[in-house]
Amino acid sequence: MKDNYEIELLENLHKFPLNTDTAFTQYYEAIEKVLENKAVIARKTIQHGRFYIEKLHPVIVNDVIFYEVTFIPAHDKSSKFDRIIAFTKQEISSYYAVELHLAEFDIQVLERRMPIVVIVDWNVSIRACEFRNFAKIFGLSQEYGELKEYSNLMKLLTQSRMNLVDLMDASDEFYVNCIKYIREGTRNNLISSLLTNCRSFISNGGAGTNVLRYLLYHLNNKIIKRQLSVNQCTELSNLYLRYQCIPFDKVPFNFSLVNHNPSISDLFYCIDYSSRKHELFARFIKNNTERNGALYTPVNEVQYFEEPEILVEKYNGVLYKKHQHLRIESYKEHFYIKEYEDYVRNIISNLLKHTES
Repeated sequence: MKDNYEIELLENLHKFPLNTDTAFTQYYEAIEKVLENKAVIARKTIQHGRFYIEKLHPVIVNDVIFYEVTFIPAHDKSSKFDRIIAFTKQEISSYYAVELHLAEFDIQVLERRMPIVVIVDWNVSIRACEFRNFAKIFGLSQEYGELKEYSNLMKLLTQSRMNLVDLMDASDEFYVNCIKYIREGTRNNLISSLLTNCRSFISNGGAGTNVLRYLLYHLNNKIIKRQLSVNQCTELSNLYLRYQCIPFDKVPFNFSLVNHNPSISDLFYCIDYSSRKHELFARFIKNNTERNGALYTPVNEVQYFEEPEILVEKYNGVLYKKHQHLRIESYKEHFYIKEYEDYVRNIISNLLKHTES
């Protein structure tokens, strides 16, 4: 707005007390000075590698926004102990593995020199094994990393900041243009064919759609491998997925994938929740018990849900026969999960037995 129309929006933003600790203020001010000095950054020796972005934290110093980025090496054995923190002014996409170009600098804070890492440049860099293992869900066995299509797709995802779920949901015209871009200068169409087959499957809404949509959102190799099966799953449109994926596919807001618990924010992005109010209601009851210790949730606490009794009936109706212990039941204008009440009953019963003996 300032560049195009000479309008200063939020001109007093720097006065908002984001950090009252003077040491942190000096620390971030020193970092901001480094990020402003493009000439110095350009002369630095740069290292690069492939990483997963874990967190992007915006920092505001003197009306300037930059990002504190937390990331880990992009391999299956990385953990929280491998975390690295760096700083950049660039808006980095965190959907997939990225290649980061890094440079090291020293800053002076409270008369001490401190090392920092700066992200000089970045691009989306999905691992070849992530495409390969995702394709196995459809029974395909191909290599994707050395293809011209691969580099074109990475460039598209970097420049557009979109993810593959966006591509699946795009209009036909936009999708066709993206596929043309991906296929430009290529000899084969393995990646674009995989994406097109996946888009067709998702458009038809067959069993397995929710699993595919979530896996496409981050395309994380470790998560994908946990869902794979050597045999086709008849309950999931004969995809090569484990039968344990069925609960998530049918009731995604209340069940997890195999050894992976998706965040609610990711689910909201990947999966249409407009027809899943019963799942959100059940999730509210569950969270109220697990986080707040409230075994019974009174009716007045769920007033934002219309017709809760109907939502309970619908939720209980979609539960698999082996998950009936997770039913929601009601008693004297309170809702509760059957399994949790059974746990409490057993604990009380055992305590009474011990006191009587």
